[in-house]
Amino acid sequence: MAGDDGFVITMEGGGSAGDAGGEQKPAPADLLPIDLHYDKLIDWLVDRKKVPDDWRKRLKALNAKVKAAMSAPPASQAEDGGKEDEEAAAERRKAESILQTG
Repeated sequence: MAGDDGFVITMEGGGSAGDAGGEQKPAPADLLPIDLHYDKLIDWLVDRKKVPDDWRKRLKALNAKVKAAMSAPPASQAEDGGKEDEEAAAERRKAESILQTG
C-alpha cells in the first residue's frame, strides 16, 4: 500500500525449556507477521498513558533547546575568546552534518 507507515515483524519461537537436543522448528502460529502502523502506535501509546498527551509540544521545546545549544559556543570556547582547535572544529562539523542529515 502506498504511503503505509508500518512495517512487519515475524515472530519466531517454538520449543520449550524442557526440550533437549536438536533444533526446534517454530510452530506456524509463531511465524505470523505483525503489521505495525506508526501513526496508530503513537495514538495507542497516548491512550494508555505511556506517552504524555503533550508529547508534540515537549518535542518542539526539546528541539528548540538543542538548536540553541548548537548555535551557542561552549563555555570552553567563550573562555578562550572563541578560538577552537582543529579537533573541536572537526567534531562540531561532524555533529552539524549529522543534524542536517537526520
